[in-house]
Amino acid sequence: MPHQKHADPERKGLAGIYGSRKSGRIDYFQPVTLPGHEDYPAVIAADQQEIDEGSCPVYIGVANDLTVIASFSNGSSPEQACPAAQQVASAVLDTLKSVN
Repeated sequence: MPHQKHADPERKGLAGIYGSRKSGRIDYFQPVTLPGHEDYPAVIAADQQEIDEGSCPVYIGVANDLTVIASFSNGSSPEQACPAAQQVASAVLDTLKSVN
């Protein structure tokens, strides 16, 4: 997975992503609230170039030691990638909640 390079292998969950921001390994970082899932912390974190090119990963903290990544790419309309990735992330959480 291409975004694993941003995670600190010694830290799990979103702590690794926050650590990557602090260390400068990523230069685009935006906390987001997923509609209907305000109790799950989530961030968009990537290299700015990836965002500019229409690739948007949303990291969702589902446990202290577990992060789910929902990603969406739209090279023809890069500005639509992050809103779409957030919709995908919400759908993933809907599905996970429905099986529990």
